[in-house]
Amino acid sequence: MKNISVTIFSLFVLLFTTNAAAQMYGEGPGSPGLMQPHRVGFIHEGSLTSAFLTGEGGQDYNGSSAGIAYSGLFRSTPNFAYGVHMAYSQGESSYDYTLLHSIMVGGEARIYIPVDLFELWGGAFVGLGGYKEVYDEYEYGGGESDWYGGLVTGFGAGIDYYVSPNWSFGVYLRLYKIFYEDGDAPVFEGDDSMTYEEYYGLWGTIGFSASVHY
Repeated sequence: MKNISVTIFSLFVLLFTTNAAAQMYGEGPGSPGLMQPHRVGFIHEGSLTSAFLTGEGGQDYNGSSAGIAYSGLFRSTPNFAYGVHMAYSQGESSYDYTLLHSIMVGGEARIYIPVDLFELWGGAFVGLGGYKEVYDEYEYGGGESDWYGGLVTGFGAGIDYYVSPNWSFGVYLRLYKIFYEDGDAPVFEGDDSMTYEEYYGLWGTIGFSASVHY
């Protein structure tokens, strides 16, 4: 009787652990015993961002900033994805005199390096975008500038962590370069005259993302 009880108990433990292990596995590469992230298919990635400038304007727009971004990608293999990317940010000047709005829309391609439940990625972006300033009513009498912009190229790099086979969270850094249609137009007159490229430099964002994979 004792031997039968031990046998039944052993079979129960074996079946339970086998079933539990089976539930840990999904699609895509990974290490044995770990949850298998879904790494082929579609990705919807939403982000909250904080923005900054690298040019001379960086010292004027180093106040608070916030934005949102979205990437919709098709991941054809565990190591490659492509699709669309769009981003909007708003930066406040150091003196609360103006707000600087930016928007970018275009195509994106990424290369992924899966490492168990983590993955590193690097991506390139090509599209259209620009900036617009909104002036403080008290300091400048209110109003806003035209949109300044044109072709945009950019790149980014990030790291994601899977909390389930279909959900991941991550952080990333992106840098965008705008090639202005009127790139020779000065921002300042007189001794401080400079082009838009010199003033705005690169538009950078630090993003915190949530992604669904299916």
